[in-house]
Amino acid sequence: MSIRGQFLAAAALVALLAGCGRGEPSGPVRTPMQASEIAQRTLRSAGLDEEVVDARRQGGAWIVITRWRETSAAGHLVTVDARSGKVSVVRYRSVLLSEPP
Repeated sequence: MSIRGQFLAAAALVALLAGCGRGEPSGPVRTPMQASEIAQRTLRSAGLDEEVVDARRQGGAWIVITRWRETSAAGHLVTVDARSGKVSVVRYRSVLLSEPP
């Protein structure tokens, strides 16, 4: 990734993290569809258009996995608190070192 690309990615992440604290929480969140909608709304508010790969309940939270439309090797893990709807976001990137057998 070029320096400009890294800068744009960092700027998008800063905007995403700043946007996470805005607005009212959306809880309680009872279904994977609700969690997915909250995750997509949060990412879009930061200018990111990603597709949801999976949404599942783990304890008191929903874990929503998204990926960039251009590649399946990068995206975000969005945690949505089931009780309050509070959102936290972590970027992920996977690396394939060799082709699968």
